[in-house]
Amino acid sequence: MRNMTAGAGVVPDLAMLILSRIVRSAWQGRIFRSFAITGLCLAVALSATVASHAEPFSFRGISLGTTLADLRRIQFPEAPGARILCSHDAEAGDIRPTAEYVAPEDEAQAGVVVCGAYTFGKVLGAASKVLPAEWISARLNVGPIEASPFFWFSPHDKGDIEETGRLYRIAIRSNSAYWSQVRAAFLMRYGSATSIETIAFHQQGKRDIPAEILTWSKDDSTIRILQREEIGTRMTITYEHTGLKPRQP
Repeated sequence: MRNMTAGAGVVPDLAMLILSRIVRSAWQGRIFRSFAITGLCLAVALSATVASHAEPFSFRGISLGTTLADLRRIQFPEAPGARILCSHDAEAGDIRPTAEYVAPEDEAQAGVVVCGAYTFGKVLGAASKVLPAEWISARLNVGPIEASPFFWFSPHDKGDIEETGRLYRIAIRSNSAYWSQVRAAFLMRYGSATSIETIAFHQQGKRDIPAEILTWSKDDSTIRILQREEIGTRMTITYEHTGLKPRQP
């Protein structure tokens, strides 16, 4: 399900070449066994490190670059029966509209579809009145918190979006009150951030408050977590594949 970018295998291939020559030389008795073992370890480590860096980021095993067809096969243990529904599906008309589920006009014109995990059930309305059953955005585990991720796909070849579309963005919103937990979880999972920036978040009629932005970068993908967006209590987490952004019409 993971896609490797063009050219990503150059260094791993070099490492394997070094490895094969070391093993051949050791077998022929041209170098000491201990040196061969050391070289073997270095070559394997180099290959694994570069291969890991070449792979795009993933969310719960869902790698940036995967197809929509593959995403639909994913099951979420915390949301039994959840289905992946997308903005082009027939059921989309029965989904309560949210800003996260609507692509901007330029991306929509480029053929982008937005998907989310949904369960079918009843919710409480005003005065605790039970409303008719509808598709409800599933709450999934995102590190230490629960949130509703949205998956953005862009077409990259002619044909069915299910097979030709590629996942280029995963967008997650939550409450800024969980920032400390999320920040710590991402640092533990991905290591030191590539960059950390502190900005001033402007509040109308109030004093500015600081907001952090942490970014992790690879060759073709990024993760960006923003402490505050739009309103001071909203935190965003965005996975993005820089090479798969939609082509503008």
